[in-house]
Amino acid sequence: MKEKKKTINQWMVQIPPIPITLMNGESENIDEYMEIITKLRKAKYQVEAAESLKEYCTDLIQEIKYRFNIATSEIVRLASEIMLNDWENKDKLKTILNRSANLQEYCNDVVYTLRSEIEHENLCLKKYCIIY
Repeated sequence: MKEKKKTINQWMVQIPPIPITLMNGESENIDEYMEIITKLRKAKYQVEAAESLKEYCTDLIQEIKYRFNIATSEIVRLASEIMLNDWENKDKLKTILNRSANLQEYCNDVVYTLRSEIEHENLCLKKYCIIY
């Protein structure tokens, strides 16, 4: 008697960097396969949402830094202008200038820390690839 060769469908699903081979030999495996595909699509959506959030946070940080720079530079400009004309309050204005500089430095530190956190976020930014 000749044995019939059983045809087995195979799907290759790549989740960087781990390749997984799914073999469909029974009809119930199709349900498992579809469940995995659904989970992969959900994971892909979550990665895309995380990328979008990362972009939003980066833009927000840049906007905060920009507005903060404008505010502190205006304070410094006004204090410098007053200091030239008002010798009585020179020490107070020096304090204002020093505090503005410290505030600006603190803002820069916060911005750079936030940027570093976003850049080092441990997300897989590669797209999921499903090969049939």
